[in-house]
Amino acid sequence: RMMHRTNTPRVPAGWEASDGVRVLGGGPDGSVVVVDRSMGSQRLLAELRRRGVDDLLLVVFREPVPAGQADALTGRFGPHLRWGPTGSVSALQPVDGQRVQVGGTTWVVHRRSGRLLVRRVDRRVGVPSAG
Repeated sequence: RMMHRTNTPRVPAGWEASDGVRVLGGGPDGSVVVVDRSMGSQRLLAELRRRGVDDLLLVVFREPVPAGQADALTGRFGPHLRWGPTGSVSALQPVDGQRVQVGGTTWVVHRRSGRLLVRRVDRRVGVPSAG
């Protein structure tokens, strides 16, 4: 499951959002998940379990990743990639404008005011959508 900076994770589309966690898609290499707000490790694990996430490929944290959260996720799911904003513990900071391909949908990650913003790219014009 090695990923290179030039590769984008590809998993089937079909995301769901609820309670601060969005599952953008899942596939044979794992799920791509966005954590929209900070929560304790046990609550995050419970939210992922509730959504049927069995394996992780990439977790994007919009707020700084707290100490211990990476260990909890790795303990449950094994090695995976984590992106977080400045101040995150055990997470990489993506470059501003980094794109992620999830199934047929492209998502773009921007660094804004100490947080990460994750938006779907409108296929018609190739720019982030308003919603």
